[in-house]
Amino acid sequence: MKLDDLTCINENIDIDKYIEFREYVKSNMKHPDWLGDFSKEDLITLVNNGSKIWIYYLDNEPVCSMMIISASKDTLSKFAIDLNYTNVIEYGPMFVNPKYIGKGFQYQMFLKLDEYCYKLGYKYAVGTVHPDNTYSINNFIKNRFILFNQKEFKRGIRDIYLKVLDKDYVEKIITFIVKDNKFLLLKGSDKDPQFHESFWYTVTGSVEKEDNSLEDAVKREVKEETNLEIERIEKLALIFEYESLGKKCIEHGFISYVSDDNIILNEENIDYKWCDINEFIKLIKWYDDKDKLVKVLNNKFNKLIK
Repeated sequence: MKLDDLTCINENIDIDKYIEFREYVKSNMKHPDWLGDFSKEDLITLVNNGSKIWIYYLDNEPVCSMMIISASKDTLSKFAIDLNYTNVIEYGPMFVNPKYIGKGFQYQMFLKLDEYCYKLGYKYAVGTVHPDNTYSINNFIKNRFILFNQKEFKRGIRDIYLKVLDKDYVEKIITFIVKDNKFLLLKGSDKDPQFHESFWYTVTGSVEKEDNSLEDAVKREVKEETNLEIERIEKLALIFEYESLGKKCIEHGFISYVSDDNIILNEENIDYKWCDINEFIKLIKWYDDKDKLVKVLNNKFNKLIK
């Protein structure tokens, strides 16, 4: 059974019936707190401010529902996402009638929302999920969302997932490699196709089709450029938009922890050095706001930067 086989209602939603359906679904969940609990007043306010609800029916029986919520500066601040809120849409509660669990409706709803929001001109989608909700997490990952952050909200801890909707963007990663409180700097070759000069930087690269996640891309790029094996990766609250070689890019920041220094450079770099965080900040050629980088690393490493 497909979503397209069902009757979709997405205008003039009866809020009382929506809440009744949601509460029925929650009453059959092992962890009902995983599902949103917007009040009727909340829902009316959201819909009046650009949010939208879909309910899918088989005959007169509700099968599943999805929702988008207009992002705001406050929302992105709570999520620690540093993007223009007008470019971001939040995917709200998705739920499925327990009679129809296992038919792939949640993933189909993801695809419907992607198409709808992309046509509206949104560049990014964001969603939250309980870290133990493996079913929904698997659908986020399958739909190429990436785990961006984890935050504590009124309803408890939630993982925050982010996806690039704009199909013209190249998704990239940048990672800072750390060993025993030392940072690795790489000196690039002057044959760099974009900058044509040699300078100190760190590992960066594009996400490839072979990468199942951003973390996979980080591991692959670090291995290719340094021969190092990563033991632990942490997401940073760094995300950049820029243009490179005529292509629009979005770049996600990470910290990569290693325990060995058996470095073998590839053709992209000609030298390397381990340095403390202050020397790292001083030497790295940083094209974005370096004060922002200092702030992020200070928060991460307990204000080691002087």
